[in-house]
Amino acid sequence: MFEGKEKQDELQEQASELALAKAALETSVKYLARDLGEYNIRVNSIVPGSIATERQIKQWLTPEYKKLIIDSQCLKRV
Repeated sequence: MFEGKEKQDELQEQASELALAKAALETSVKYLARDLGEYNIRVNSIVPGSIATERQIKQWLTPEYKKLIIDSQCLKRV
């Protein structure tokens, strides 16, 4: 149980870092769009859902974690 708690804490820490980076990027796009709009320049961003890389599949993608990811996404797929 303790090992699972450590893994959960590690995943939550990584999620916090990802959320911070995502928020910074979204804010940057918003202000760039505002500032460059007067020059008829559009600024867009694409925010994909979870991407199951080889490393993630090997280390973290348990059935429970996969369900958690899918439940939190709009398209309900990994």
